[in-house]
Amino acid sequence: MLYAAVAYAMSGKDAKATQLLQRVVELEPTNAQARWRLAALLYDLMDYEQALLHFREAVRLDPQDEYSREMVGTVQSKLAIEN
Repeated sequence: MLYAAVAYAMSGKDAKATQLLQRVVELEPTNAQARWRLAALLYDLMDYEQALLHFREAVRLDPQDEYSREMVGTVQSKLAIEN
């Protein structure tokens, strides 16, 4: 299901990719890869609050995940600018 979601995202089918990634996270809440992929997609869709939640969880699950750690700061900056 994760790979199908990635394929949908790569082909521009963001709604379907988001739906599948949310399902993966429901079924596998400790899947850090699914978390950061969902967070990245939500970020691209400008849903910064949800993206931040998933990036933070990805970092909690995988403290070595530099991408998610960096994105936490990026998203926090975006939210600060919006408010």
